[in-house]
Amino acid sequence: MAGTPEDLERVTAHYRAEMVVIALPQPTPSFMRRLVDHCQRARLRFQIVPDLDSVMTGQIQFSRLRPVEIERLRVAQVDLAE
Repeated sequence: MAGTPEDLERVTAHYRAEMVVIALPQPTPSFMRRLVDHCQRARLRFQIVPDLDSVMTGQIQFSRLRPVEIERLRVAQVDLAE
C-alpha cells in the first residue's frame, strides 16, 4: 500500500502491522529520517531492502534486510557562503 510517511501510523494500525519494509530506489536522507521517525512513533520495526544495483552485481544478497542506521540519515549543514 502506498502513502506518505504521515499515513504510516494510521495504515499500520489498521492492518495491525508490526514491521515496515522500506524498498525505495534512492531515498533522500531527509525522507528516510521522516520514515524512521514515524516508525519509531508507531513502535514499528523497520528494515531496508538493498538496492537492485547491489543485488544484480552480487555485492549483496537480496534476501538480506538490514536495519536503518540512524547515523547515516543525519544531514550535515553546509555554509555555502564560506
